[in-house]
Order: sequence, then structure tokens, then C-alpha cells
Amino acid sequence: ETQLRIAAHEIFHPPFDKNDAELISLLADLRDDPWMMSIVNDHDPQFGYNSFEGVVDEGSTQALDQIVSDRLGFAQDPGERWRESDGGMHMFAAALYQAMRESGFAAEGGNYSDWFKNALRSGLLSPSEVKRRAALVAGRDAVEAWGPN
Repeated sequence: ETQLRIAAHEIFHPPFDKNDAELISLLADLRDDPWMMSIVNDHDPQFGYNSFEGVVDEGSTQALDQIVSDRLGFAQDPGERWRESDGGMHMFAAALYQAMRESGFAAEGGNYSDWFKNALRSGLLSPSEVKRRAALVAGRDAVEAWGPN
């Protein structure tokens, strides 16, 4: 099961074009959010993902691999996964996972980059909604462990 989860994960890197000017612009509110930046700046740097872009890339990839793992029956419990993995830093992954489930993307699929930009545009992934959705998956304590709330 571990090998299957790793295979489901690695195939998604990178989940979007990192040079997409529109996406970069749409991520500005999250990049400016003190809570989100506390995850970037205050996690153990040995885990990697030491930039905002790294956290967004990894969070996207983890949320996508969780959806695949759920569908194929070899998933870890998402709340437990994101509370414990890498010191609990993957709150963005938890929020994305919840947003994909709520919006129907998890069931229907599609182009992730398009979905991601639409979710940012519509406010589905505003800073407050990221925190709220992460708490639905990983719990309020896991969210409040990071920066200003």
C-alpha cells in the first residue's frame, strides 16, 4: 500500500504550470496570509517545502493523491495523515482535499489547474476558507498550531 500511495503521489508533480502568470496572481491573497506564511516559515526545514510555491505544489499533489487513493481503496485516513505528516504542516493539502470533495472535482475529475484557478477566483480557497476547510479534515487544533488565526 505504501508503494501504491507513493506512485499515486509522484505522478502528479507538478500539478500545474509554475510559470502561469494568472495562477501566480490568483495566489497573492494566500501568499500574503500570515497563517499560510507561518506554515512556510515555521515548519521544520528538514521536511522540505521551504517556499510558498513548494507548499502549494506539495499540497496540491497530496490532495490529488489522496483522492486517487480513496477511489482505489488504499488511502490513509486524511485527517490523521495531515495532522501527523511532516509535523502537521500540510494544512493546505487538507483544505484542497475538502474543497475538491465539496465542489465535485473529487468525483468528476477534470483539469486540476483549471479547477484550482477557478477555486481561487471564486473564493473557495480564500485564506479564511483554507483554514476552515483544513479544520474540517484535520481538526481545529491542527489548524491553530500555525501562526495567527
